[in-house]
Amino acid sequence: MRIPGLGGHHRQWSPAASSASSFSESTPKPARRFSGMEHPAHEYFRDRYRTARDALTRAIADLCESCRVPADLDPDRFAVLAMAVLDGLQTQWPYDPADHVAYLWELIERSGTS
Repeated sequence: MRIPGLGGHHRQWSPAASSASSFSESTPKPARRFSGMEHPAHEYFRDRYRTARDALTRAIADLCESCRVPADLDPDRFAVLAMAVLDGLQTQWPYDPADHVAYLWELIERSGTS
């Protein structure tokens, strides 16, 4: 999938993301503690995440079937990425309350028409 305006900049992020992932895998105990996996409410939030991810996966699959996004888009993998982006936007919202979610969906839908 091509995202307009991104150019090749995403390639620069891959090493940083890979490094962060490797750090988490090499230090499982702190990563588990930081992620809240040992918190008493962990199961509730895990289940809530799964429910939201499943709903988003179904919505993306529907968009693929209606040709509003590229047909070869993997709905489940995209749902994981979209959830991460949405979490990040929620964190940024107090600093920049613009409707970035609407713009994100506009870019996604536009990519299905080109």
